[in-house]
Amino acid sequence: MAIKSRWFNGLTTTEQDILRKEIKQSVAVLERLSHILEDDLRRSVLRATEEMNFTSPSWPYQQAHKLGEQACLRKLLEFINIEE
Repeated sequence: MAIKSRWFNGLTTTEQDILRKEIKQSVAVLERLSHILEDDLRRSVLRATEEMNFTSPSWPYQQAHKLGEQACLRKLLEFINIEE
């Protein structure tokens, strides 16, 4: 099981072992969360293309917000991806 090293930053070896066991016991929850976040990402991308309103003066800010949301979702997905 490959777990991102950032999970363990600042933890003692004992704390790392405890957390590793907790993560292994939570794989089903992390997988479900991953599906939820993937769905949110798909919806965000669709909304961004459907709601393009180039006539609005605030369009660049709206687009930047949507792109930031998508980047955040991708980062979370990468972080919680626990490979078997």
